[in-house]
Amino acid sequence: MNIRSLLLASGIAGLFIGALSDLPFISLGNCVLCMWVWGGGILAVYMYRVFETGQPNPTTGNAIAIGALAGMVGAIVGTIISALFSGVGSAVVYKWLETIPEFAEQMQGLPVPGLQTGNVSITDVVCNIVLYPSFGAVGGWLASLIWKAPKKADLV
Repeated sequence: MNIRSLLLASGIAGLFIGALSDLPFISLGNCVLCMWVWGGGILAVYMYRVFETGQPNPTTGNAIAIGALAGMVGAIVGTIISALFSGVGSAVVYKWLETIPEFAEQMQGLPVPGLQTGNVSITDVVCNIVLYPSFGAVGGWLASLIWKAPKKADLV
């Protein structure tokens, strides 16, 4: 396995995983069995195949490793993005409540919640580090099934 292609494919797919899994509203796609994460695992194996032109498809074990590494990169990127955007949804709700006359008077002078960064719990970090590589490995496994190398009997 070519380390350069492995790191490049996993890094790019990990950015895809982290961005789509932890940006507000876009992250709702993960409600479909962590769609962005295993989709990123599939993307990582596809990109590895693109970088390794002329080489045989990666084995199932290698594809699982590529997807898991992409998931780990995605967990790191996702945790950083989550820290940057934590509380944005509550800030939007707060601003909306300010427009309602009954609440506007009570809310004057209160700090706007969620505009501070760095509000990531240890549970989020642990879940990212465990779940993202796991589902990335599932994506790598699915990619190995999609781009399965033909058997010698099929070539005759």
